[in-house]
Amino acid sequence: MKVILQQDIIHLGQKDDIKDVKSGYARNFLFPQHLAKPATPQAIQQALRLKEQKKAQAALHKGEFRTLISKFEGMTFTLSAKANEQGGLFRAISKKQIVALLAKQGFESITEEDIEIARPIKKVGEHQIMIQRGDISVSAKLVVEEKKEK
Repeated sequence: MKVILQQDIIHLGQKDDIKDVKSGYARNFLFPQHLAKPATPQAIQQALRLKEQKKAQAALHKGEFRTLISKFEGMTFTLSAKANEQGGLFRAISKKQIVALLAKQGFESITEEDIEIARPIKKVGEHQIMIQRGDISVSAKLVVEEKKEK
């Protein structure tokens, strides 16, 4: 039985994919949970149109991201955090903190999913961060300084 997926389903497919599944699986699991709908000719045409629109939109976003990343290359960002005398941070730097710092610098469209950190940032000093979305990646330097208490 052919169905059109309404959501991403692990080990089956992505939203708007047209899949061939067993009729019992479709009737007893996919349809009652609104995970898929029957693949009628009209629904197939609509799903194909939506898929093409998503591809075009993804290409547009990829181009915008590429221009944003070109500005990002080789930049150095500074972040202050509480640390002890040995330079160890009381709390590791999170991706959320990095996203907030980048947003202040004018990189609002970078999300937590785009940031790659080799290992947790738990010490004061220079650290490499990677920004990656799809096959586009760039690295920058993050300098963590000790926050001075007044």
